[in-house]
Amino acid sequence: MNVQAKFRVTSITEFEGDTEEVKMTPVYKDNANKDWSRFTPNGEIRMSITAEGARGVFGVGKTYSVLFSEEP
Repeated sequence: MNVQAKFRVTSITEFEGDTEEVKMTPVYKDNANKDWSRFTPNGEIRMSITAEGARGVFGVGKTYSVLFSEEP
């Protein structure tokens, strides 16, 4: 089974050595996360991004969709 989730970026911290940390929390409105939460969704995604092409892709306050699927 796949689970779709919507998360909003709450902060981006830049570190020396070309690294940024992106923190996201679940979107609360419009039943955006009804696939996995019956009530107020709770959770966090935190990524340390070091790949040049992936840094700067995310923006604070922007919403992103995440698909969780089991790998074989």
